[in-house]
Amino acid sequence: MRKSAMVMVSVLMISASVFGQQRQRFSPEDMAKKQTEQMTESLSLTDEQKAKVEAINLKYAQKQQQAFQSDKVERQARMEEMKKNHDDKDLELKSVLTSDQYTAYQQKQQERMKQAGDQKGGKGDWKGGKCDRKGGKEKPADASQSE
Repeated sequence: MRKSAMVMVSVLMISASVFGQQRQRFSPEDMAKKQTEQMTESLSLTDEQKAKVEAINLKYAQKQQQAFQSDKVERQARMEEMKKNHDDKDLELKSVLTSDQYTAYQQKQQERMKQAGDQKGGKGDWKGGKCDRKGGKEKPADASQSE
């Protein structure tokens, strides 16, 4: 009985490992296409804007993939490069989108960032590098001394 339980656990662990490795990775082209479709729908892009936005999305999807695959770069440098790519992409999109579209785009980005933080378990409210995990509010400077 004990032996069969161990075999079952081993099979489950191997299955989970294989399943995790089969996670689908999108090519930069697929990512750019998907992003452009979402933006076209949510921002009501014109055909001219759609073509320009797709080119921008592809350019930065390729840059992000290169940054992600770079083994030689340490994590902090990779994150800084990805942040720079994101900022550069936003500047290019700003030149293509109307002010209303860009505002809507920024709001969608903020929503996605919030959702990503929620999925990672970010329950606290970060302000100035301080976070009260329990109440989600910044602790007063003197509160740490009284605890």
